[in-house]
Amino acid sequence: MSAPRSVPQDDAAGRASSLVARVVLALALIVASLGMSPGFGGEFRRSWLGHNGARYTHVARNHLRWGWVEGGAPLLLTESEAFGAQATYLHHPPGLGWLMANVFRVTGVHEDVARGIAALATLLSLVLLASLVRSVTDVRTGAFAALLAALFPMTWVYGTHVEVQGPIVLALSLGVLLVGRRALAGERSLWPTLLLTLLAGWVDWYGLYAPVLLGLSVWSRGGATRRRGLLLAGWACLVFASVAAWLATRPGAEGFERLLTAVSSRGPGEVLSPREAAGGDSVDWGQRVGSWARQVHALLPGFPIWLAGLALWCWRAPRCPRRVVWMLLVLPPVLHAAVFPAGMLEHAYWVFGLAPALGAGLVMALGAHWRVLMGLAAALALAGIFLRPQAQLTEDVLPARVGQALARELPPGSWVLTNYDTNVLIPGASGDRFVMMRPEVTFYADTPVRGGVESAAALRDARQRLPQASWFLLTPWPRAPDPQLRAALDRASESAPRKLSSSPEVWLYALER
Repeated sequence: MSAPRSVPQDDAAGRASSLVARVVLALALIVASLGMSPGFGGEFRRSWLGHNGARYTHVARNHLRWGWVEGGAPLLLTESEAFGAQATYLHHPPGLGWLMANVFRVTGVHEDVARGIAALATLLSLVLLASLVRSVTDVRTGAFAALLAALFPMTWVYGTHVEVQGPIVLALSLGVLLVGRRALAGERSLWPTLLLTLLAGWVDWYGLYAPVLLGLSVWSRGGATRRRGLLLAGWACLVFASVAAWLATRPGAEGFERLLTAVSSRGPGEVLSPREAAGGDSVDWGQRVGSWARQVHALLPGFPIWLAGLALWCWRAPRCPRRVVWMLLVLPPVLHAAVFPAGMLEHAYWVFGLAPALGAGLVMALGAHWRVLMGLAAALALAGIFLRPQAQLTEDVLPARVGQALARELPPGSWVLTNYDTNVLIPGASGDRFVMMRPEVTFYADTPVRGGVESAAALRDARQRLPQASWFLLTPWPRAPDPQLRAALDRASESAPRKLSSSPEVWLYALER
């Protein structure tokens, strides 16, 4: 007699769960959108966010200018540079620049268009995360996983980050996991998974962790679909080898030696070089440490819940499919932090695996008490909105303004030397010891700028190597200018310097020919 009554009861419970999930997922998207909103507006400022945003937007703009030259290599050129003096950025695949260039063909080049691409990918990541967790648990757990991910500083701060190791490759990785599970089970064609793997690997190396781990997990279980698992893992490795070989053959790559140097540079030495450790680049280092400290501080209270949720999950979940997908969500960010320690501070992928664990722990602990779950979701959303300003990075707009001033002050084709701190990742032209200017200035100046000229001797050397440089930009970054450099500039100038900024003081010298 009780069996017939269980059907409508089950239907009612299912509808309630579905309603809770829809509301919680909507809250997740709203919280993420509000959290990312401060990232829009204005120039690319001096910070890790502005640095990468200006760099990749500049690459995309160059694709519009000169087409897909050199096979579409990421070109870090300015309008005034001779094409033979090109510098290519070979540390990552070129997919992000290609994507933005095609969007810019329709919208025009604008900072917020680039940020909007990243923000849309962040929102898509939340939806994909909810779908993936739902496929191995239930609809409420998936929605809560998305809400908790929306509350993370990684979403607030890095959701609009225009970066290869950012929201776009994360969305593609989750897409590989979601589509690949059914394909590897024999329920769907494997072709969409292979295509997503190719796209993910063409954006960044991070996108290849998921297909390799997913394919190997299916292969290790044996059965009729193990060949598909091995095919997916092998395909991901082939994508990596092909992209790496393509990068190694680009002009200036110097073969695989340069590529290996690029990969090895993504370690702790990049995050804190000896010069930075001595206080030479305290502004950027302070921002990176500050960002990392804020994230750890925000997440420490959640670690006991995470561990409890993980233990409960492993105890209650069936052995194979759910555990495998669960670990696939956790392992890629952990592996990425181990292989590229710099990414642990700069991109915070290591925290992404917390969201499903926290969501699983909360839903399993509270069970079917949907009113409690709704109240908790609302409280979390309000807390996130209230705490959002605490995760804001300090960004300096002055470099962009200086770049804009250079564009106004200098005639087309001008070359500029500077003592401004340089980007250690990007080598200069062949035979030149000077490196490309930080892009948050160059993007706006659109003028060839070579940095690292911090002494009178370096100025003499630079003028010999780059005789076409007829201007010098003197800035207080990364430290107060050397008095001897000032004296050398006064002697080498054909007129009194022009002050571009008063606070802090930035001077422009016209050098004698």
